[in-house]
Amino acid sequence: MKKKTFSFVMLSILLAQNFGFAVNAYAVTTTEAQTETTDTAKKEAELSNSTPSLPLATTTTSEMNQPTATTESQTTEASTTASSDAATPSEQQTTEDKDTSLNEKALPDVQAPITDELLDSMSLAPIGGTEYSQTEVHRELNTTPVTATFQFAVGNTGYAPGSVYTVQLPEHLGYSTVSGDVTGIGATWAVDAATKTLSITFNQRVSDTSFKVELKSYLTTEAEPLIKIETPGKNKKTYSFDLYEQVEPIQYNERTRTTGLDGEIFYNLDRTLTGNQTLELLTTETPGAVFGKQDNLEPQVFSYDVDINGQILPETQTLLTPGKDYTLSDNSLGRIAVTVPNMNQQKAYSLSINRTIYLESVSDYSYSFYQQYPTTKLGSLSLKSTTGTNKTTDFTAKTSQTSKVIADREMRSMSYISFQSKGKYYVTIYGTLTETKVGQQIVLESTNGQEIKNPKFTAYGPLYENVKLEDYFDIKTEGGKLTLTATKDSYLRINISDLTMDFDKKDINLSLSTPVIGPDKAIQLLSDQYVEPIAMLNPTNAEATWGNYDRNGAYMSDTEIAVAGSKANPIENLEIKIKHPQYLSVRATKDIYFSYYVLGKDYTVTPTSDGSIIKFTTPITNELEIPIGFNYVPDSLPKDKSIPFDKIPVTMSADGISPIETEVNTNRHIGSERTLQSSKNQFLVNARNDSFDSLSVRTKIPAGADVLFDIYDVSNDQVDSIYPQYWDRGQYFDKPMTPNSPGYPTITFDENTNSYTFDFGKTNKRYIIEYKNANGWIDVPTLSITGTAKEPQSNNNEGSASVSVQNEALDILSATQAANPTLKNVTKTTVTTKNIDNKTHRVKNPTIELTPKGTTNAQIDLNSITVKGVPEDAYSLEKTTNGAKVIFKDYTLTENITIEYNTVSANAGQIYTETTIDSETLDQMSANKKKVTTAPITLKFSEGDAEGIVYLATATFYTHNIEDENQAIAKVSFELIDNVTHTATEFTTDEKGQYSFDAIMTGDYTLRVTNVPQEYSVDEEYLTGKAIKLVKGDNQLKIPLTKTIDHSRLQVKDTTIYVGDSWKPEENFVSATDKTGQDVPFEKITVSGQVDTSKAGVYPIVYSYEGKEETAHVTVKADQSKLEVKDTTIYVGDKWKPEDNFVSATDKTGQDVPFEKIDVQGTVNVDKIGDYEIVY
Repeated sequence: MKKKTFSFVMLSILLAQNFGFAVNAYAVTTTEAQTETTDTAKKEAELSNSTPSLPLATTTTSEMNQPTATTESQTTEASTTASSDAATPSEQQTTEDKDTSLNEKALPDVQAPITDELLDSMSLAPIGGTEYSQTEVHRELNTTPVTATFQFAVGNTGYAPGSVYTVQLPEHLGYSTVSGDVTGIGATWAVDAATKTLSITFNQRVSDTSFKVELKSYLTTEAEPLIKIETPGKNKKTYSFDLYEQVEPIQYNERTRTTGLDGEIFYNLDRTLTGNQTLELLTTETPGAVFGKQDNLEPQVFSYDVDINGQILPETQTLLTPGKDYTLSDNSLGRIAVTVPNMNQQKAYSLSINRTIYLESVSDYSYSFYQQYPTTKLGSLSLKSTTGTNKTTDFTAKTSQTSKVIADREMRSMSYISFQSKGKYYVTIYGTLTETKVGQQIVLESTNGQEIKNPKFTAYGPLYENVKLEDYFDIKTEGGKLTLTATKDSYLRINISDLTMDFDKKDINLSLSTPVIGPDKAIQLLSDQYVEPIAMLNPTNAEATWGNYDRNGAYMSDTEIAVAGSKANPIENLEIKIKHPQYLSVRATKDIYFSYYVLGKDYTVTPTSDGSIIKFTTPITNELEIPIGFNYVPDSLPKDKSIPFDKIPVTMSADGISPIETEVNTNRHIGSERTLQSSKNQFLVNARNDSFDSLSVRTKIPAGADVLFDIYDVSNDQVDSIYPQYWDRGQYFDKPMTPNSPGYPTITFDENTNSYTFDFGKTNKRYIIEYKNANGWIDVPTLSITGTAKEPQSNNNEGSASVSVQNEALDILSATQAANPTLKNVTKTTVTTKNIDNKTHRVKNPTIELTPKGTTNAQIDLNSITVKGVPEDAYSLEKTTNGAKVIFKDYTLTENITIEYNTVSANAGQIYTETTIDSETLDQMSANKKKVTTAPITLKFSEGDAEGIVYLATATFYTHNIEDENQAIAKVSFELIDNVTHTATEFTTDEKGQYSFDAIMTGDYTLRVTNVPQEYSVDEEYLTGKAIKLVKGDNQLKIPLTKTIDHSRLQVKDTTIYVGDSWKPEENFVSATDKTGQDVPFEKITVSGQVDTSKAGVYPIVYSYEGKEETAHVTVKADQSKLEVKDTTIYVGDKWKPEDNFVSATDKTGQDVPFEKIDVQGTVNVDKIGDYEIVY
């Protein structure tokens, strides 16, 4: 087992000897790891000359140094009689001194078992409460934390060192393997979780004393809720508990899916009902409908034993006797009621039911008959909606404490017809299980006389099983009439597929009569219009509107061309010529018949001089409809003229089909052509997309309203598709305009009239102005905003339109919690904000409070809190009683953030966390929307667990001069990493050299120094990461720093050059050394300053390295150099020397230069006439 060091007070023990004074002794858990840590601390303290209160980079625990009571240790007094072999006072002191370091010496080899009964009593109490009564049954949540107190009494029988007393611990308590010292009497105690034993080992001779041990444990059961805990010891005690978990009290187990119910309903699974109780099953009523029932088995009632998790134990099933154990007081369709006069709280009760429900008759129903296809109307009958959850028939189980919908059935469907293809249909005669009695008839009739062919029947019984319709009905088809006559009573669903009729150049009309709606009532189910292979449908309903929509719009009866193609008889080379005015364009539908025919691939739409041509190059082998509609061409009409109503000639032709001359009327002008329109919270500006020399819109805001707006460019060239009835659905809101966008208006606000003016100037764009509440977090009354603009079609008079701005508050928080896989008493909570944005859902200066809840007495590890999504300086942390606050100041959240933190529980039980957010932005938000809680988690551990339990402690880090501990060193930065959770925290010591954690988890950490003041250094182990351990209590850690001797040096020199010379910074650098005295190459030197070698002057050049700085001066002087020569003439045979042509020379400083230093190039041939060039 991996051991961890825990320095916390587990037990309090009092030892009173015969010298007349009491000695308080504390039992403290120890492990080998603690011994090692203590030894290490001693060595490091000696090396660093540190004081005992602040050991070097180790921890001390205040509880161990302070013999006072804490919240987790209590001191009581006891007295014993004198013992004949008691030690003298000096011997007693010596013994106690030795005992304080028992963990550092070997224990006696002999471990003689003690057979005497030393345990006087063991008692149980809730954490922080009084002892449980032994006469009552205590109902407690499973894993409720408790304190177990063991009272020991040692008589005058002496026990030698090494003697061991062992007591068997009772069942139904949670234990952890842990040990500790009883320092006042030289003993150790240990709990073995595997064997469930507590042992006391005496390490010195002991007699005539008493002491107690307190363990924090928890109540637990895996199955049986009723438990008894019988304690060991001389004075035995028995505690009775009724443990429970949070379970659903009602559950339904379905045996068979049926129209009705076939299963068992369980009540009282949470074991809360007792005494006289009524168990109910309720069925919702359907208005206007009469249902019947058939109980295939009479309702039965059973009782069961149930475990802690609400699971019934099938082997305990007991059939109850009606009239004796219960009364069936109601067994109607709408209600079953079972009264149990003496309900056993520890039992679950079930109602077993096998009931079929069927439709008998209908007095009121819903009927629809409407155009679902261009040439087809379909009818349907359905029952009225119920009050059920989903308007269905609900079955609700109910007790005196709770109710639950255990099942629902969709039973509204009566009769309807579906379209398979023209001339072929699917008919549902009974969509709900329906009763038909012997002799009753169902009649399906073609009212235009077409013969009904090839009906294929399917029928289903109560269990959705297939049945043969012929077993229940006599089926006759006579021409256009299909009659089903019942030969026996039945409850069935009946369907017909592939019901086929030929049109015979007539419309097909189909009606249905059934017994359930009355034999004299015939309901029309179908009207299917006969059409030619190519036919114009609804020719008077062609749309002509603004926008760039590519198909017909909102109505089924828009103009279309029906084409009846098939694989056997394909329609080839279909051509549609449309002669329309130039202010209209034919809508080019991108695809037809579920994308089977695609524009540009299978057909084209081509403009012509007098209209457009639609031409199919792919044969049409399906029955389809081609939409015919028109879009207005912007600027093609004067702005004051509306789109006309036109009669447009159309010619249709195909291979083998003579041209069909027809026309369409553009009678459908969907939507308004007004310059300013409104819908919902949006204004539409310049619907027709015409050009304006000047266009402006003014909107008046209600007084006191806080609103925002966005503007969108929805011109034809900016959006793929816009249609007068669909423009307000928000599909364009992903691309709002910015002030830099082309065509963005000039916006002004008039405070006197509380109005915005949007001046679009000269424009040919179409716009949407969307208004929103500035604070989107609150529910507010609807605001009405009125807009005005000049209307060209109303003589440029101002027209008005209004929008409504509403707001529904959104959720702002979500949270999850998870148990730590390693640390048994640690959970991690993740809180995430929702819906925050930089527009209407900002949050100004929020305070987010984090609070652990439940029974585990948990606290938050402040060191573990991380906030992602904002700068670290945007918030501060504040400790609360057992939680924390994240406080933002001068900061507005414009995007979502995530907060993560750990909780540390003091005892077992259930834990959940609660998060609340407050802000002036959220003042009007309801309290429940500002709070979120996590689902409870059950933690199972007992305090003192040697593996996987941590505590909250305090810790202070102190940085000082290694030569003088009292000389604090400020501004030393660290990174502290939790070796289990891997949480990293950065901090810096203050002016006193300190940094304190008010609440931090105990355990192993890595401490790394990330920055020290310039004149100090720290040991290498702190730079790479030093392992430290934080224990329960107050941890004081000291980190020494060494003052460094600065050997750094920087030397430069001045130089002089002349105009035109070259210069490099290295020429003025002499040498440099770092703080350790090592040479520094010139490449590491920083140089600032420039030398202009073309201009005389003095130039300062600054050289710097690690804080050292020196300045060199470069003097640039004027160049005084000069060279003078002369031309000469000599004769053939004369003598010549280079000096003859030299006059004088000076260098850069103006000094004479002798001829000997002059370079001469060239020579003279005195024997030959000529001109010779000599270069000096």
